[in-house]
Amino acid sequence: MGSILERLADAVTEALPPIACGGRQRLAGGLAIRFAGAESIELLTSKGVPSKRGLSTLMARMTPAPFGAGRETRIDRDIRHALQLSARDQPFEVVGFDPSEVLEATRLALLPDEPARLVAELLSINVYGVDGHFVRHKDTPRGDRMFGSLVVCVPFPFQGGELALEQGATEAVFDFASDIAAEPGALAWAAFFADVDHQITNVSRGHRVTLSYALRLGKSKAPAKPARSPASDGFYALFAEAARDPALCDGGAVLRIPCLHQYETAAGAPSVRNVDKELLRDLKGRDRDVARAALSASLAVELVHCLAIVGEDEGEEFVSVRLERAPSRKEIARIRSKLHEATLEDVEQELEAANGPPFVVHLLGSWESGVQIGAELFSPTGYYGNEASNAIFYVASVMDIVVQSTRVAVVRRVRHKKFGAGVVLDSSAQGGETSLRVRFDDGEERTILERFLEAVGG
Repeated sequence: MGSILERLADAVTEALPPIACGGRQRLAGGLAIRFAGAESIELLTSKGVPSKRGLSTLMARMTPAPFGAGRETRIDRDIRHALQLSARDQPFEVVGFDPSEVLEATRLALLPDEPARLVAELLSINVYGVDGHFVRHKDTPRGDRMFGSLVVCVPFPFQGGELALEQGATEAVFDFASDIAAEPGALAWAAFFADVDHQITNVSRGHRVTLSYALRLGKSKAPAKPARSPASDGFYALFAEAARDPALCDGGAVLRIPCLHQYETAAGAPSVRNVDKELLRDLKGRDRDVARAALSASLAVELVHCLAIVGEDEGEEFVSVRLERAPSRKEIARIRSKLHEATLEDVEQELEAANGPPFVVHLLGSWESGVQIGAELFSPTGYYGNEASNAIFYVASVMDIVVQSTRVAVVRRVRHKKFGAGVVLDSSAQGGETSLRVRFDDGEERTILERFLEAVGG
């Protein structure tokens, strides 16, 4: 049996919860889209037979499908070759299919510990004809607790057009054409985390017709009781052991675990956030499992965005540096230039300065080769689905899990007139004054001059 750090690193590396789920859904009758004013287009008859006339009518109303390239929305058939009808530009509703019919299956597969129902927002209907495709991309981040995407394929016959997803070593492929052929008249669907890179391969025959939805966390209770993810079972005992481990507790430590998923932020936004019950709901997959298990062991967890990652020997060793806020694109360019010439020793010194004593940082898990500041903004190709994102974008992140030092025999509590009582985490001196970093009872951490704080007795 290895050390607790070795066993935690192994558990983190081996835990790979699903990035997507899918299936087929029978309809009780036909399927149509209905516009304002009661105009409708029938896509499937009451017997589930595809309507060629309806498809032709629909395509006549559609325009070339756009995609996002950074902050620019573009149309380029080499990147995305499809037609689209946007629910925002031409409001319509789907008659004959209710996405709630597949949302509970999605919650159980991707977010089994989520206590609330999932909500689906209709975005568009897309048609990929012969040679239709979409190169590797991520779906456009939309805020407001969006975590994923739902794609529902209407059973018009076609070939090709597979939905292929990839996140590190995890892959998933959905062959809607085969699903439709296996069960005529049934819809084929797939739900996945929106930050996962995916592509649509070439359609070789027919028309691939899909409904596209954004998936969000809702507010009402889920039908079934939340359950622990099977992939997280080993984490609970390991973090409980880490919280008591003499070697870690003697001087305190930070367990830094690279996130599998990327998370939304905006330029200038704070890059460090304390993970509480609400932020925990915004985490996905393994990241969510790790954070929940660490919190159950009474360990403090921080989600840290915008990391500069420097590696050597083709990614065998990586060191991460936390930044105070999300950088602008110009700043990213300067950081990249600086990091190009940096050594691991340079970065380790910056890391030590950022975290300071008494904490030792242990990097558990690994980054894929080539991950650098700025690469987190988009997929490796730089493309988003549907449109550009001007306000928010995805970032690479880590979770810093803090094992407090047991060298302090007595917890030092202080009080601030505005923020109330809290626990002193560490101190620093500059310019003849001492600053204290305090975790207040509201869960927020603040650095305040000692003279503005008073000791709390007891």
